[in-house]
Amino acid sequence: NPYDILIHLRKFNKSIIRCIACAPEQLYNLEWRDTERVIAELFEGIGFNVTLTRCSKDGGKDIILEYKIGNSTKSYIIEIKHWKSKTKVNKNSVKRFTQIVVNENREKGLMISTFGYTRNYYESLTEHELKKVCFGTRNKIVDLCKTYEKIQVSCGLVPAAGASAEGAAGCVSEAGTFSGSAAGSDGGVTAGFSSSRGGQAARASSRMEACFFS
Repeated sequence: NPYDILIHLRKFNKSIIRCIACAPEQLYNLEWRDTERVIAELFEGIGFNVTLTRCSKDGGKDIILEYKIGNSTKSYIIEIKHWKSKTKVNKNSVKRFTQIVVNENREKGLMISTFGYTRNYYESLTEHELKKVCFGTRNKIVDLCKTYEKIQVSCGLVPAAGASAEGAAGCVSEAGTFSGSAAGSDGGVTAGFSSSRGGQAARASSRMEACFFS
């Protein structure tokens, strides 16, 4: 449907990802909500089921990530701080987010602050809390953009010089089937990834967790 706004948003996000991967400084030109949409697209492209939460009253989380291994579902949350004021995130914000991760019994939480953190940002966290939350800066977003681009090219979802149609089709079949976005029941945007083989899905999920939440 040429009038489906979600399709156009995803195309826009993909072009932004490509731009950031090539020119990381362009990240600073994004508004906060666009940054959230781009990061949601990044994790969807990597293989998670993604829900982008509401603009306000989001419960202290911007993005919810899930994937299934057999009958088990693992759930993560992401909070993004992309402030034009270039303010660094302090320990109070870190503590609030960490408590949400723990109280909601998430596997882990990832906080991304484009302009970094204050020197004592993790001092108020307990040993258990430190195991439940990870932190990233601008470099995390740039690395994710580059990883996303590699996956898209290797699976034939982005044309590469000399790539054959047969090779691309084989990669997509091996990796899984990407599904489009749909409006979530909570008013967010949900995007999915379904693997064609359960064992491959489990191994891929373990790699995703190790790469992005360790």
